[in-house]
Amino acid sequence: MTDERLSLDESRGPAATPGQVRSVCVFCGSAPGRQAHFVEAARVTGRLLAQSGIALVYGGGHIGMMGAVADAALAAGGRRVGMVRRAACGEPA
Repeated sequence: MTDERLSLDESRGPAATPGQVRSVCVFCGSAPGRQAHFVEAARVTGRLLAQSGIALVYGGGHIGMMGAVADAALAAGGRRVGMVRRAACGEPA
């Protein structure tokens, strides 16, 4: 299990073979919404990505649907990469 925070200019690792999906970027709400089945779908998505060996790239949040998909991926033994803008960390862009 790994939880990483990378800047966009860091190494991307070994190249994938043609047709192989190495990672999926997920963009979803930082709020859970009004219907619980959406949060459950986010958890299922995270778990399925991890079980398929596909890394999750996401906005780095730990709340709402974004957190649900990321936490589920990590709990299932997957790899998640949180992308945070430098400006959000107090660094110059």
